[in-house]
Amino acid sequence: MNMHRVFVIGDSLFAETLTQLLEQREELCIVGVSRSAESAITENLQDLPDVFVIAGSNESHKQNLTTLLAKFPDIPVVCSDLNSNFLQIFSNQRYQARTAELVSAITSLQKRS
Repeated sequence: MNMHRVFVIGDSLFAETLTQLLEQREELCIVGVSRSAESAITENLQDLPDVFVIAGSNESHKQNLTTLLAKFPDIPVVCSDLNSNFLQIFSNQRYQARTAELVSAITSLQKRS
């Protein structure tokens, strides 16, 4: 089975519980856990994951998300918050700064209902 490598970031009981739940899934492999994106980069990041999961409040998401997308633009980031019933998935893609690419990127996005 091809396992997805996951790195969990968060400093709450929610982050610990989420990590334990993800560890029970056979299609996932937790390759690291850290309290913040900065500490993950400087201390724990041995094996690059397929995805980062930020578990915590929306306030902690902002700094961690910015740090991860800047350092690892090709790795998606999933943000999960205990106080809401949704996930946010972020990815960073770079294109040549031309009008055609801008229009293509805009028109490929899903329209709001």
